[in-house]
Amino acid sequence: MTDNNALDDLKNKASELSEQAKQKAQEAQSKGKQALDDFKQQAEDKKQEGEEKVNELKQNAQDKHDSLKESLDEKVDEAKQKAHDLKDSVTSKFDELKNAAQKKFDDLTK
Repeated sequence: MTDNNALDDLKNKASELSEQAKQKAQEAQSKGKQALDDFKQQAEDKKQEGEEKVNELKQNAQDKHDSLKESLDEKVDEAKQKAHDLKDSVTSKFDELKNAAQKKFDDLTK
């Protein structure tokens, strides 16, 4: 009977070890799932941060574009105004010269 008791003890120990192994495997699986979930969350957070940075860069680029366009539009308007003023000045000078030439021509023909 001692062999039976020893065999029963071995069976019990084997059963305990099997249970312990199952429990450790479940703990390891649970820790693995938790680590994977944590990694997924970190990846999602980093993705969100990246998207926010991209959107911020896009907005900064758009703001810079708008600012430069506004500045360029102002410069174009200034250039147009200067061209208009120059045209008026040239027209005025031309009229003055034309009148002076006409007066000299009239003086010569008298």
